[in-house]
Amino acid sequence: MVSRTLKVPSESIIADGFGRIDYVDSYSVPVGRGEPVDRLVTKIFCNGPAWVDKLMALRDAVVGWVSKPLRERGNK
Repeated sequence: MVSRTLKVPSESIIADGFGRIDYVDSYSVPVGRGEPVDRLVTKIFCNGPAWVDKLMALRDAVVGWVSKPLRERGNK
């Protein structure tokens, strides 16, 4: 999938509907005409930036490390 970074469209609700916004991402994802909604959701949410995947892996490792003693304590 190829995504392009865009400016937030002026007609978007977040363009002026929420006051000041310090950080916003806007992407365009190419889709085929009549493409099923579930496929669009997969394209948008399952193909994020690599840095997000790395941060999630780090988060999972930290949570696993922190929760291990709690799980072991619960088994006694």
